[in-house]
Amino acid sequence: MSSAIASKDKLVIGIAQFPSTLHPNIDTVAAKSYIHAMTARHFTVFDKDWKLICMLFIKLPTIENGLAKKNTRWKKELSVTYSIHSEASWGDGVAVSSKDVLLVWEVGKHPKSGVGNMGLYRRIYKIDVKTLKLLLLISIN
Repeated sequence: MSSAIASKDKLVIGIAQFPSTLHPNIDTVAAKSYIHAMTARHFTVFDKDWKLICMLFIKLPTIENGLAKKNTRWKKELSVTYSIHSEASWGDGVAVSSKDVLLVWEVGKHPKSGVGNMGLYRRIYKIDVKTLKLLLLISIN
């Protein structure tokens, strides 16, 4: 058997682009998106059938389960409640907390942060942190 055959425990990818950073919110390039798709721990993702599923949240908020509610005062707003799974952790083992999400939102909406998808963060008007629950007030225009 030839030694040129790659071991089955390695993934080797050739790509003609190199990301300037691996930070998920700065500098959007295809190579980085490719890397993040295989390595990042997102709160929600699309499964193989393009159905949105939870990864780090306990339950996906919907109007039907009451975790997403249309705001009755303002027609273009939605209140969404997320609960972070108690076993969600960073790569170093430290638990993911609501405070982490709050920090990312604060940085993401700051005009001098350099975040590429700032519009996403600016559509969130408020985050109410209660233990591992997040209440987001989101503009849906």
